[in-house]
Order: sequence, then structure tokens, then C-alpha cells
Amino acid sequence: MNRSMSQYIGVIEGLKVETTPRYQKTSTQTFCNYFAQDVMSNLEASLPSGRCADMLTALENGFSKWKYLASYLAASFKAQDGIPTIAITSDHIAVVRPYDQAYPTGTGTVRIAQAGSDNFSNDKLSRGWGSNRFPEIKYYYWNE
Repeated sequence: MNRSMSQYIGVIEGLKVETTPRYQKTSTQTFCNYFAQDVMSNLEASLPSGRCADMLTALENGFSKWKYLASYLAASFKAQDGIPTIAITSDHIAVVRPYDQAYPTGTGTVRIAQAGSDNFSNDKLSRGWGSNRFPEIKYYYWNE
């Protein structure tokens, strides 16, 4: 399936992560996995089911057409090309989204969309993970 940057952004924004009840945290749970799975399902790039740790294990073991990316910059370029891309750790997942005008200048400036303790459709990766967690983050893209 050929995807465009505008289609990718449209899917992310169309799910209205900031206000959709399905993605709102409770006192005991967050729903980053639901949001990422919904975005990717709409882009016909299904993620594994389950919690983040289960998803990460499946991705590390070669789940479907998901391929590992070695850098934040590679992940940003894939997203910019309209290719479904994620950032994930054992306890959190976010959708890497196309950036606006400037290339990311570091891991923390990669553009993401996420549900979780904080829901947003367009902000920096540093809002999703603290800088002390950057080395843990793994990036994957859908390789058709």
C-alpha cells in the first residue's frame, strides 16, 4: 500500500487521541498500546497485540513486516515518507509522525503521537520519555 505523509498525519489526527475516551488514562492504566495499534491498523500495518512488553518481544522476534531501525533519524525519515513507524520500550509505545519543517536534531526532537500518562498527537519524543530513557527506545517501521 502506498501511503503519503498527509494520509499518515490524517490517521493520527483523526483518532483524536487527546479527547477520545478509549485512550484516556485511568487511575491504574494507560492506553498507549491501543492508540498505536489503532493508528497502525488504519494504515494497514498491524502491530502485535498485548501490552508494550509483549509487543516489543514480538517485534524483536520478527513480527510480520516490522523491521528494526538503528537510529532516531532513520525513524523520522521513514515517517516523513509516509511509512508507519513506531518508538517502543517495554512499558511505552508511541507513533513516530512526520515532522513539520526541521529535521530532528536529536532523539528528543523526534515528532511523536501517543496516548499514555499524557495524550498528544504532535510533540517531541522528550515529552513521551525522559532523556534518561532515550537509550532504551527502539524504532521499527513497516517494510512492505
